[in-house]
Amino acid sequence: MSLEHARNSRPPVENNRATAMNPYYYVNTRAKIEAILRDGFGNEYKEKTTGTEGVYLTDAPGEPDPDYPDDQLLEVILPSEVDISQFEIKAEGVRWREWIVPGDLLNQSAEIRLLPKEEWSPRWKEWLLEQKLNRLDRGFKCLIERGYLEVVRDAAGQPRYRGGQPVYQLSAEAAKLDEQALRNLIECRSTTSEK
Repeated sequence: MSLEHARNSRPPVENNRATAMNPYYYVNTRAKIEAILRDGFGNEYKEKTTGTEGVYLTDAPGEPDPDYPDDQLLEVILPSEVDISQFEIKAEGVRWREWIVPGDLLNQSAEIRLLPKEEWSPRWKEWLLEQKLNRLDRGFKCLIERGYLEVVRDAAGQPRYRGGQPVYQLSAEAAKLDEQALRNLIECRSTTSEK
């Protein structure tokens, strides 16, 4: 499998965190996966800018590709004390997180599990949902930070709560924005309508 195929089979990533014990994923053919489960990881790729050789991992399972029906998915879990941040590829224009991790490090530290085909698609859908929720959360916080959402207050000026959480409404400033400007704000992009 080429690095280009591996990259293209991965989804975009919206969140910028990879916390301890998050799963990483590795996709390859059945034969290659069987060899890894039997013999361990070998260095398959070389990162161009650092020269690091290793195994291509990503933080998302990707969607099973019907053009590659023999592909299988490994879930790779690293202990919290193993930091792979120095192996992250930060290529311009790439929207997902990826790493080239030395095979020896994975062989010494990683717990790997072959995900059955029936778990792959649900794992992908869970990942997509998490990304959407993260984007919504960031957008909500962005609207509050920029003053476009404000806490609803009662007649006495006290904040109103529902289910223990403050209730928000669009500010007068936000009401002046057009739909595209609001979409930009929700996605935390600046807008020409802002002052």
